[in-house]
Amino acid sequence: MVLADTSIWSDYFRGVYSSLTDRLHELLDEERVATDDLIIVELMQGFKSKNQIDAAHQIISRLEYYDLVGKDIAFKADDNYRL
Repeated sequence: MVLADTSIWSDYFRGVYSSLTDRLHELLDEERVATDDLIIVELMQGFKSKNQIDAAHQIISRLEYYDLVGKDIAFKADDNYRL
């Protein structure tokens, strides 16, 4: 299992091609990527459009998840950031 940090996710969602984003894509296909609530907060704050947010939610929701402060609090923190 791999826990990809926010910078790799940001590059991945922006379409940046690198050895790290290529590897992340491979690991996603193999279902070997995990995330945590703090990465979710940091990542979600980078999206501006509803389409981007929805696409990220779909991907993130399929990942193995580790709780640091709680997934609900992480998504609420993102909502608060947008307000």
